[in-house]
Amino acid sequence: MNNKEKLKAEKAALVELLKSKELTTNLLEPLGISFEYFLRFAQMSEHSQRQVLTKFIAGMAYKHFACNPFITYGWSTTAHNRRRPTYR
Repeated sequence: MNNKEKLKAEKAALVELLKSKELTTNLLEPLGISFEYFLRFAQMSEHSQRQVLTKFIAGMAYKHFACNPFITYGWSTTAHNRRRPTYR
């Protein structure tokens, strides 16, 4: 699989993740997530899973989309728009 096909598969998996809001085993390989991480993710609370997914999607989305995918797919935008504290 060349790099262009890999990016296309990654984008399709990301769109599926945005629509379903669930990380499933068929999305692991295209998104580059190890099965060990998936097992740890499955043991997290629902709130923690939501936070991790939001951060993961925010990091991946700007690589593939020109627009904000959270708004396009109806996710809450507060988690990834929260300002980080500044340290002086």
